[in-house]
Amino acid sequence: MTVFFKNPMYKKLVIRLWQFLRFPANAWKMVSEETDTNKTFLSEFFYPLIGLAALTAFVSAFIDGDLTFREKLTEGIQLFVVSFGSAFIGLFMSAKILDWMYVRWFEQPSDYTKAQVLTVYALAPVLAVSILTRLISELFFLKILFLYAFVIIWEAGTQYYTIDTKKQGTFTAVSGIVILFAPLLVEYLLKLMLPGLN
Repeated sequence: MTVFFKNPMYKKLVIRLWQFLRFPANAWKMVSEETDTNKTFLSEFFYPLIGLAALTAFVSAFIDGDLTFREKLTEGIQLFVVSFGSAFIGLFMSAKILDWMYVRWFEQPSDYTKAQVLTVYALAPVLAVSILTRLISELFFLKILFLYAFVIIWEAGTQYYTIDTKKQGTFTAVSGIVILFAPLLVEYLLKLMLPGLN
């Protein structure tokens, strides 16, 4: 565990995650001032985070149940694919839909990368809670914190986007629904394709 926190990439990931969970308004202010031409929000934050979430999905297959090792391994691999695939595809699907909606409904210039940034950080509490609840199933009640994504999106409306205050509620609700439900839709479709998980 100490090796994890000594790794500069994971250290930055934990710090950024904490910033968005604790001080979303300040976190968005910092993000809006950054010039991220290399898309480090993906390579240094989102991809490692969904990798950890997928790894815990794999491990969760071995924690409970009376299956044989082979059955647990098969289930673990399927859960890994579903977890990683739903977050990965869900990100790009959400960003595409949001970028389209922001241009038409909120008079924003088209900026697909900006929509990706919003989606990545709005999904942060979902991924963090998923990691915890997969390892410790008794903490299932923490899934209510998925809704914290709406707080992060609300703050983005003032600190990252320039949304009219009269439209901020609509912006938050619409963005939250797209960001939370796109991965769920992908997860549903992946489970249909993988035998034994549907």
